[in-house]
Amino acid sequence: MKFKSLTGFVVLLLALTLTYPALAYDKLRAAKNLVSEVEGMIPKNVPEDRISIWYSKNGDEPERVLATLYRRVPSGGFIHVAIYSLTHPVIVKALTDAKHRGVDVRVIVDSGQLRQRNMKVAVSTLEIAGTPVKTNAFHGLMHMKISNVNREYVTTGSYNYTTSASKYNEECLYVIPARIDAGGIKKSEEKFLRMWQSVDYRIVN
Repeated sequence: MKFKSLTGFVVLLLALTLTYPALAYDKLRAAKNLVSEVEGMIPKNVPEDRISIWYSKNGDEPERVLATLYRRVPSGGFIHVAIYSLTHPVIVKALTDAKHRGVDVRVIVDSGQLRQRNMKVAVSTLEIAGTPVKTNAFHGLMHMKISNVNREYVTTGSYNYTTSASKYNEECLYVIPARIDAGGIKKSEEKFLRMWQSVDYRIVN
C-alpha cells in the first residue's frame, strides 16, 4: 500500500482506530494534525561536521530531526531503527515515506511496549507499508533508542519515538555524523544486523 496523500495516511489511521476502538477520536485528530505538519515540514538543519544534541524541553523537536534525516535517504539506502517505544505519527510517516521511496527500512521494538494500543497502531501502519518489524523474544527489555541512517548518521539518547516524549518528557537526542565517527556508525550498524539475524528476535505477528 502506498500513501499518495495525507488523506490516505489518515484513512489508514482511522481504519486502525476502528480495529483498536479504545483509541479515542481526539487522538486520531491529533495524529492528523501531526502528520499535516510533516507534510509541510521545514527540514531541520542537522550538522554534518559535529555531534548535535536536541532536547525535547527546549523545543528542539527531535521528531522533526529524525524525519529530516529519514527524508535525506535515497532509494537503495537504508534506515535501521532499534527503538523501545514508537508511536509518534510524524516519525511513522517519515519511515513509511522512506519505504515507498525504495529505502530498506527495518525496525526493532520492545515486546512489552507492543501491548500498548498506540504502539500496535504504529507497528501495523509500518507493516502495511511493507516494513518488517521485529521484537525481542527474550524476557529482558529491548531498551535501545538508535537509528542507523544510511551509514551517514547514527542517532541515540534517551528519546523514545513517542508524542509523550516530544511533548511532556525531559529527553535528548544525539545525532552523530559519519564525518565525526565513521567507526562508531559502522559498529552500530553491525550491532543492529546481529540483532536482526539473531534468534533472540522474531517478526511481529
